[in-house]
Amino acid sequence: MDDESDESSSSSSPPDTLEQFREKWQKELNTTKRNKENDNIKKTIDCKEQKNESNDQAEALFMQGVELEKKGKVFEAMRMYRKAVHIDPDIEFKMYDKLKTTIHLANNIVETNPTTNQSSDDNKNVEDLSDVDLVHRFQTSIVNENGNLLNRGNADTGVIVTEGGHISDLPTEIILFILRWVVSSNLDVRSLEQCSMVCKGFYLLARDMEIWRLACFKVWGHSIGALKDSKYTSWRQMYIERPRVCFNGCYISKTSYLRYGERSFQDQFYRPVHLVEYYRYIRFFPDGGVLVMTSTDEPSQIVGKLQQNGKHRNDVLKGNYKFSNDMVTIMVRKNKSKDHNHQERIRGFTDYEKDAPTFCLQFLMSYTKKRRIPQLEWKKYSIMQRKNKYEELWSDFDLTPAIYPALIYSRVKSFDAISYQHL
Repeated sequence: MDDESDESSSSSSPPDTLEQFREKWQKELNTTKRNKENDNIKKTIDCKEQKNESNDQAEALFMQGVELEKKGKVFEAMRMYRKAVHIDPDIEFKMYDKLKTTIHLANNIVETNPTTNQSSDDNKNVEDLSDVDLVHRFQTSIVNENGNLLNRGNADTGVIVTEGGHISDLPTEIILFILRWVVSSNLDVRSLEQCSMVCKGFYLLARDMEIWRLACFKVWGHSIGALKDSKYTSWRQMYIERPRVCFNGCYISKTSYLRYGERSFQDQFYRPVHLVEYYRYIRFFPDGGVLVMTSTDEPSQIVGKLQQNGKHRNDVLKGNYKFSNDMVTIMVRKNKSKDHNHQERIRGFTDYEKDAPTFCLQFLMSYTKKRRIPQLEWKKYSIMQRKNKYEELWSDFDLTPAIYPALIYSRVKSFDAISYQHL
């Protein structure tokens, strides 16, 4: 019996030790899990704190840049912006969203406040400026603020002070001469209108009558007549509303048709069909010159080369144009070929070939609802070939809409990128 009890006690002892080992091992696992979780929580908290600190630092630098820019210290402001962007690349968008939300909350507070309902309603009622003379309004406001038109120096309040002199320190005559360089000899009035959106003073200077009178004289010459005898109230209105062509772009038309090819020698029943596409380009210049070209090249390859003083290809036709109400007539001839330059120089020929035909193109400037700039519709196309000194032979083309579509204006940015001469 004693032996049996000893055996039972010895057999029951190993399970107890195994349970203890399991419990101890489970406790150790739980402690390690808790430590890992605590470490992860600490890391996330530290990362959030670092992000918040970096965001606060980026916002502070960005706001410092805004304040410096308001004071006119542009270069110092750029340094602050660069530091802020280096810390947070999206700081600009975040600040925009933040300011937007604050403004939205402020507007909601104003709307909920019953005492400010009247002011909010007044803000909603936007003034209609369609029939308002802005020139007279800006003149009176500037005179009332400063006592002297267009003379507002660095010492005045509200003017951004820079390291150098302010543009308002220049005399009015100098600023007007600068604006004449903006318009330039290419009549880039689009840049002049963009300058007028800077401030009230530039708006008034961009409406100077002498600038617009010179622009009208550049387009129509002596046929402009007197302003009091016309139906227009100002030279600017005449330049905008009177029919004319644009000079900072090209008039382009695309023609496409099907052409049958020759039958194959082996297969007489097969006849290929070719799709032919080509473009017509016309560029006008304020001095009365014009360039006409017909080519299969795309506009992106051609329009930048249609310069007045540049070297042109042999297929570019040079000439002049003239207005007659809403009609424009173009007379062009072919350039001199390179093979005859030496002979022409000896014989004293002109810039055109001696027996080159003269092309006469007549267009109607028609307006559409979608386009304020007129398109050129074909009215006449003829060629004059000179037989001798006294005889001329004229040939007219049949103007079908499929082969002679209207030329539509397309603006070219490179035409008015540089000013070579003032207006």
